[in-house]
Parts: sequence; structure tokens; C-alpha cells
Amino acid sequence: MSTPTTSGQTSGHTDLSIIGSTVVDGFRGYWFQPLSGASSGEIRNISALSSGGYFSYLRNITSGLSTSATYELWDEDMPPARIDDFITRAVLDAGIRAYTPVTDLSVHATPQIASYALSTAVAGIYRVEYRDSYTGKSVQTCDTVWDDQLLANVTRVADGEQYREGSGSNHLTVAAAASSGILSGASIATALNLSRYTHLEAWFRANVGTSGSDLVVPIATITVLTSPTDSMAVPALSSGVWTYVRMAMASAAASSAIAAIGVRAANDIGAYELWVDGIQATVQGSESWKLVHPDCWRLDQDRRELVLNETARSQVGYALLKVSTMQRPALPTVNGSTIVLDAEYVTYRATAMALRARGDRRAETRKSDYQQADLYDGLADRRRTRMHVPDGVRWLANA
Repeated sequence: MSTPTTSGQTSGHTDLSIIGSTVVDGFRGYWFQPLSGASSGEIRNISALSSGGYFSYLRNITSGLSTSATYELWDEDMPPARIDDFITRAVLDAGIRAYTPVTDLSVHATPQIASYALSTAVAGIYRVEYRDSYTGKSVQTCDTVWDDQLLANVTRVADGEQYREGSGSNHLTVAAAASSGILSGASIATALNLSRYTHLEAWFRANVGTSGSDLVVPIATITVLTSPTDSMAVPALSSGVWTYVRMAMASAAASSAIAAIGVRAANDIGAYELWVDGIQATVQGSESWKLVHPDCWRLDQDRRELVLNETARSQVGYALLKVSTMQRPALPTVNGSTIVLDAEYVTYRATAMALRARGDRRAETRKSDYQQADLYDGLADRRRTRMHVPDGVRWLANA
């Protein structure tokens, strides 16, 4: 790894800091890859090296390197793309041991619903718990129609058919002519002190899919929601599905006298309908959790759903679930990708693969390369045995 001595061009750069950089064609055939800047990740061959330390590329890069841009040089028989492939294969070679335990707090149970969709990342579940008690405060029940600010071309009603708690939800119909802005708001008769709370939790449903940047929940100490004390982005919503969301409060200390809450459209996403229900403030870490007996839940393999039986629904009632899942490892896609897996295992396994690949190409080093590969494979196997899967995981099909 190095940085250019002077700013480079798209066709090459000068670097006199590397030993041997003044030897004509000393690095010819090597692989070059910038790690920063507009050309980050591009891979080129070094076609020539001058006595003045100028490295020429076989093909131009997008933008010349600055003197602060870091780059790598790889030996000609170690192309970076092949190393990337070995890293990916090392992750896949770990099998289910590479799967990561992840706690999912996105599911909220209600007595009327038995099955809950699982995200595509979930490969298995080994424990289900429900929130038995916690520190919380109701902010807006949404049982009656909201009474504060209303954006032009938006209508609102209290919906007694589509709701998740209480007796109704706030139903907004947004016409295509509506723009971004405060869709609707609700005044709070007695100001709420939310300074001790960490999250807002609520039910949302839309008849279109949204991204995590489309909708925002503002709160304010005055009824004018365009001057909020805090604004929390609503996570992405799937079309036609009630979603229980938890939104971290960024400015809880400034929220000691909240007088209004609402929903703001950060982006104009056309015509759609939106339902909001049961907004409450909670304190993360105040929860006590109780276990749902393993005999009371199962996985629907075909529909990828968590299913609670009648006993579980009676026990859980209306409560947030803590689902302990095993999720597939994210495979690296670019230089610098984070791999949530034992780093030494990946390094050892990928190194062993690289040594064997080189051993097939250089007869004079073949024996030593294979010996080194065996050594690194042994080290990788030791690290792999330390990776454990929790007991009692119920795997989804094709996990």
C-alpha cells in the first residue's frame, strides 16, 4: 500500500516511496487498485514503470490520484478480484457457522393475529420472548381524527375498521396533487414531558411501499410542527402491511413539553393512503421479557412466517416480541465491506486458497506454497470450530 508522490493522471502516477520504484519495468504486470477517490475499487495492470518512478496503467482510471489517495499493488499472480472471490468462498465455506445471531424487535403481537412475516435475512429462529413490562407513555392513541395542521390535497378520518389497538386509527388519504410537507398533526391538550424517553413506537400501514426517507414523525413544543424539537424517520413500509416501528429520539432532552405530533412527507411519492395507530414513548432497557415456550410457536416454511398457537396468543396478548434469529452473513461486495464473522478464520481460509492458486502456476514454489496452504487451512479449521450455533435453532427452508 502506498500514496503517490505527486498528483497523478488517469493514465498513471508517480511514486518514489516504494523500494524498486526507479527500476525500469520493475513492477510491470502488477495489479493496481485505488482504495479512495473517484477511482476507488478500479483494478488495472501496470503496463510500464519508468526510471523516474512513473507507473503507467494498461487502461485509464476514472480520475487521477491525489497525493492523499491510498492504493494497493498486488503481485501479478495475485489479482485482487481473485482474492475477493477467495474471501467470499471462505465465508460460504463456513456454512451455518457463519450465520449471525441477530435480535429482531420489529414484530409486535396482537391477540387477533397468529402469523408474522419474517425478513428475507432471517434463516432461523431459536427463541421468542415477549415484552412483559416496560416504562412507557401514550402520546397519541389515534382513536379519534387528528385536529391539527393538514396539508392541502390530504383528507383524514378516524378509521374504525383498519386499526391495531384501541378503537381506531388515523387514516390519511394523500392525493397525487399533494406535495411534501406536514400531512397531518394532532395537538396534545396537556403537554407531555418526554425528556426521559428514548424511542417513539407506533403502528403504520400504507397502500404503497415506502422507503426509510419518505415519512417523518415530528414532535414540537408548539402546535406548529414545521418547528419541531425532534424528527424521527419512519422505517420502510411494505405495501398493505401493518408495521410496528421503533424510532430513536435524537433530542429527548429538548422534549420536556411536547404539545403536538404528526406525520410529515419528506418526499412526494404520489397518491397513497396512510394509517397511523398507537403512538407511545418508551425507554429502551427498561423492559422485562418473558419466554414463549418453544412448543407454542412454529415456523411456516412456505410463507416464511412465525406462527403463534392459541396458547401463545393468550399469553402474549398485545406486546412487542423479541425474536432471536440467525441471519445469513452479508457477502463482501466492495473493498472495505464489513464481514460479521471471525476475521482470522476468513484471513486464514482465503490465504490458503490464494497459496494453492499460486502453487499451480509456479513450479519452483509449488511445494512450499502447498505446505503453507495446509498450515493456513489448519489454522482456519481451528478458528471455525470456535464458531458456535445456538442450541435449538429452527431453520427455514433453504437456509
